[in-house]
Amino acid sequence: MKKISLFIATLLLLVACGNKNSEKAYTISGTVPSNVTADWVYLYSVGSDTDEPIDSARVANGSFLFKGIVPDTIAFATLHPGAVNEYPAISWNLILEPGELVADTSSTFVTGTPLNDGMKDWMNQIMAIMMNGEVQVLPEFFREHWQEHSSDVVGAYILMNVWNMIDFQLVDSLFSQIPPEVQNVNLIRQYLVEPVNAVREMQPGMPFKDVDLLTLDGNPVKLSDYIGKGEYIIVDFWASWCGPCRQAIPGLQEFARKNKKIKVLGVAVRDKAEDTQKAIQQLSITWPVICDPQVITGSIYGFNSIPFMMFFDPDGNIVTRDIHVENLDDILSNIK
Repeated sequence: MKKISLFIATLLLLVACGNKNSEKAYTISGTVPSNVTADWVYLYSVGSDTDEPIDSARVANGSFLFKGIVPDTIAFATLHPGAVNEYPAISWNLILEPGELVADTSSTFVTGTPLNDGMKDWMNQIMAIMMNGEVQVLPEFFREHWQEHSSDVVGAYILMNVWNMIDFQLVDSLFSQIPPEVQNVNLIRQYLVEPVNAVREMQPGMPFKDVDLLTLDGNPVKLSDYIGKGEYIIVDFWASWCGPCRQAIPGLQEFARKNKKIKVLGVAVRDKAEDTQKAIQQLSITWPVICDPQVITGSIYGFNSIPFMMFFDPDGNIVTRDIHVENLDDILSNIK
């Protein structure tokens, strides 16, 4: 039987590993804008369970350079110039993939690799649509372009950012085409997969799910203390710091004044009780308001933006979700 020396075998193994690592190697280069004072640039993993940077690079003559090996799982990251605990004047979002990445000082993205070029291209198009106030054309954009990135993280990432602005049937159709390995990426799972699955379970006709929350005084309270009590009820998920939420309150007040058969419940999410109480007084809110500081309701009912309103029948079944204040009158046809 032929034999090979352990020395030769070790060399071959090292060469093989070196080649494998070189195929997964990446560099990230860039310059820090002159208006940004930073001695270091930090690389953070986005969607991970830690707040610690995964790497850092010293700024020399305004430039920086990272070198690393792409992890085995898909990883989103952000480049953060300056002190770790400071909010930077500029930061860059990226996907770690093999190649030579370049931080573009004219945008918040990097270029140089297929996924990153694709993410920048799609985000620029989406942002142009949003800036032009043409949200209604988002479905057309996805129908036309989805196949370009339906099987990679770019499509999932973009859908993750705008899915709540699109008809859910289309979202569900696009979502079903995302491969399992992409759905299992931590960021995608947390901000797309889990909310979409929650919305599937919280469609009109389905019974409400109870949630343990708090009163303004910090005492325990449940959604079931208000929903399913024999009355129609609108639940308004809002916050004192949310401008659009505050702007919607007068319209909701006017609707409630005209339609006495419909009750209103406010659920203040990710808000301090004292700030909520102050807003209640400022806005002259007369309906009960309870607190959800951890946004548990968002996870269960599938929403990631506020204001968000849902309408429940006397038995606690969902009649309509994602109601806009200007369309409140539409729910009257559902009242028996």
